[in-house]
Amino acid sequence: MAALACLLASACGFPWARSTEWEHRAEIAAQLRLPTSAAIEPFREPTVDLVDLGVVLGSASETPAGLTFVFTLRPELTYRLRVAGSVLAGGTTLRIRHDAEDPVYHAAPDGNEDFKLRGIEQLEVLLYHDGAFSYRIDALEVAACAQCKTDDDFRDELLATLPALTETLATDRLLAAELLLDWAANAADMAGSDEYRLPTNHLVSRNPPSDIYYDIFLPDKGGVYCGGFSVFYNKVLRLFDYPSFTINFGDLDGSLTHVTVIIPERQGNAYSYLIFDPTFNATFWHRASGARLGFGDLVQLARGGHENLVRIESRSVDQRDVLLLSKDRDSCRELRSEGDGYVVCSHPGYGIGTFLAAWEDRFVTYGYGAGQFGLFQLMSNRMFSVGPSPDEAARAGFLSLLAKLGIPLEDARSGELENL
Repeated sequence: MAALACLLASACGFPWARSTEWEHRAEIAAQLRLPTSAAIEPFREPTVDLVDLGVVLGSASETPAGLTFVFTLRPELTYRLRVAGSVLAGGTTLRIRHDAEDPVYHAAPDGNEDFKLRGIEQLEVLLYHDGAFSYRIDALEVAACAQCKTDDDFRDELLATLPALTETLATDRLLAAELLLDWAANAADMAGSDEYRLPTNHLVSRNPPSDIYYDIFLPDKGGVYCGGFSVFYNKVLRLFDYPSFTINFGDLDGSLTHVTVIIPERQGNAYSYLIFDPTFNATFWHRASGARLGFGDLVQLARGGHENLVRIESRSVDQRDVLLLSKDRDSCRELRSEGDGYVVCSHPGYGIGTFLAAWEDRFVTYGYGAGQFGLFQLMSNRMFSVGPSPDEAARAGFLSLLAKLGIPLEDARSGELENL
């Protein structure tokens, strides 16, 4: 895909050259009901067939081909881009680029997908494939969205919803992070199956926190596991200028992996790396002193056989929605509502204790201890990724801590988590 990028003129910083002899523009614009200001350009030599209320785009050759649509927008407005279509043969890539930003690549939707756009003057949408393919475009719409809420709106709503948040942000930022943790752990929907998690993953990774909450979790449109919980909470923390980042650790054998959130706390010239876990609404404390425990403290206490000195405070997630397919409703503990093919449930009493008890046999089978000792052992086993932080020094310090503790790190790059 990278090799293709500079074959596309605009990806290399050049304006699109208009192919004046190409005769299909008006037909495509009329079929897709595009505004007259939209520009349509072929990439290489695609085939175009008009069908009932749609356009079938394709290529019979093994060279890249596709269509580019260019829209002029007003940067002071928020827009919603809707792409609807179906893959008929081969694969199709959706490339979105705005202004001078680098393009972002997605699999073209086999169905319907929305994107919110803000602060943009020129939008380019390219549908293409590197080889032979066929893709039906049912809709390509760009419309101003007056009702779309922004991250600023979301932040204001959180401040109004959590009355103590404003004061604690000024006086005790770790306590404020706990208030946000408790909210996020209950506001994010849990997926009862991969059918809900997999379509939601890339949206949680890609979208700002306001879109994740208002478009996915609030209307029960998708659910997540630990990775999605952590990425969402991390984005909520960023609204309030926390230097937080996500980590992914564990053992791939037995699927004993976990994603959580680290909040670095500066202590003199060093940092303590505190775990705020949104999956279990959990924080970690020293049982005797009552002090917060950082990642390094947890690992060293467990290695020294003192894991009993760790107290995990796992608050309630009883308000969390759990999404299940209707066929799996027997797994629903308390039914809240139901829709077409799915049910919304709650799982009262769920927490890190119930999870560790349910997974104890698997922990032991793969050579780990039972209970929280096994969890701390997994922290020591392997770190798969460390997400970016606004405080590069804090993140660098965490990488140094991993090296000091002898914990292998598979990917030291600062990209956001890909596998949620």
